[in-house]
Amino acid sequence: MTTTLDDAATTLDALRGAVDGDVIGARDDGYDEARSLWNAEQDRRPLAVVRATSPADVAAALRVAQDRAPAWAGWAARPGSRSTTSSGPSW
Repeated sequence: MTTTLDDAATTLDALRGAVDGDVIGARDDGYDEARSLWNAEQDRRPLAVVRATSPADVAAALRVAQDRAPAWAGWAARPGSRSTTSSGPSW
């Protein structure tokens, strides 16, 4: 499956419409800080970072990822830490 810039923009719009928390895309201010992981062994560039504010945000972000990007990966941390959902190519 090939992901285009239009697909990425549509997915970001879907995420932003589905969650109450912040959705930070690769072209947004603060992306590099948001995508950094504590003790990361690899430099990852996800399509988006979702800062979920509730369990409903987590569920909504996962639904969007499953619907729009069959090959996705998710990372989560305890409350107060960063949560990241990524899909598609690195931008």
